[in-house]
Amino acid sequence: MINVDKQVLQETFFYNQVHKDYKVNSGNQNTDFLVAGCYDFNIGEKTNGKYSPDVYYAIDGIEKGEKNKIPLWLFGFLY
Repeated sequence: MINVDKQVLQETFFYNQVHKDYKVNSGNQNTDFLVAGCYDFNIGEKTNGKYSPDVYYAIDGIEKGEKNKIPLWLFGFLY
């Protein structure tokens, strides 16, 4: 059985869905990706931590989003 890091899988899914239409770069210290030169994204699981209003969050395991939290599965519709 192959062990796959879930975080890497989520980041790869996000990148593959978004990069065909937008330029996607590595984010800074606090974010995973910079999309189109102006949108910071963090990818991953739902946490109870603080969310920055300047960062968008693609979160796995939620059905609907609110404010700057977007369900990761919705990015599949971009392809």
